[in-house]
Amino acid sequence: MAEREQKTKEEAIQLTGVVTEEVRGAFRVKIDDMDHTVLCRLAGKMRQFRIRVVPGDRVTVEISGYAMDRGRIVFRERESLRAASSDVGKSTLDASCSFC
Repeated sequence: MAEREQKTKEEAIQLTGVVTEEVRGAFRVKIDDMDHTVLCRLAGKMRQFRIRVVPGDRVTVEISGYAMDRGRIVFRERESLRAASSDVGKSTLDASCSFC
């Protein structure tokens, strides 16, 4: 018997970027360190767990080697991580002030 060769699934390229706009259920994502915009849809697990993505969110995108202008959003960076990194320079007095 002849051995069958297994077809291997080609690895997707993972890049990070920022969502710039929402277009009828899809999102335009500007890739970091490039002047390239990709039209992306949400991955199945993100739809399943109802993870919301809005313009301005940092996301991880998988892009196939065949269509470099289409992709799939597979991860959204948590807001708490962004908020914690932006609060680094604030003093403790600002945090306790109820008027700020």
